[in-house]
Amino acid sequence: LRSVEKIKKFAVAKKRQFSIFNHAVLVVIIFCSFCNIFSMRLSDYGVQWYHIMMQIVLNLAVHLLICALAWVTSRWANMSDRVAIFFVAVQKTIVMGLPLLNELFNDDPLRDIYALPLIMYHPVELIVGILAGGRMRRLVETSSCPEAGAGDEGTITQESTTQCKGVAAAEFTDPCKPAMQAAAA
Repeated sequence: LRSVEKIKKFAVAKKRQFSIFNHAVLVVIIFCSFCNIFSMRLSDYGVQWYHIMMQIVLNLAVHLLICALAWVTSRWANMSDRVAIFFVAVQKTIVMGLPLLNELFNDDPLRDIYALPLIMYHPVELIVGILAGGRMRRLVETSSCPEAGAGDEGTITQESTTQCKGVAAAEFTDPCKPAMQAAAA
């Protein structure tokens, strides 16, 4: 559709509204699934609280495994592409997964329980992304610093960090830093 110029202009002009609509639909789908899960008596079906906790732990294990595989198999890419591969490799779509599960398990009373791993994957993905984000940013900064002589490997050493400090500070300034320093003094 983006090859048609009118549609492309419309999509670009309304990008924010499409994004808000997309997120609203996602919230409604997740909310309905959680309402169905909590409205049914899980103990009647043999589901206990530790089964749900085990699903979260398994989600974390699968997520970390895919992250590790993406990192190891992307050695051919430069560091910024490698970090992008690391984060994109674990992406999945809940918008397609939930309707698909509902169709596959239409008559099964536990279909919402089957959707729980899919729903809980997103928070796991966010937490891992937050925890890994700072280190990944430093890897990209260090690999792009010509003074440090860092190659595509992006290994961080004390020497390369010291040499790149001026470049990193110039590129990534924290607007709150002067206010925090003034408050500390």
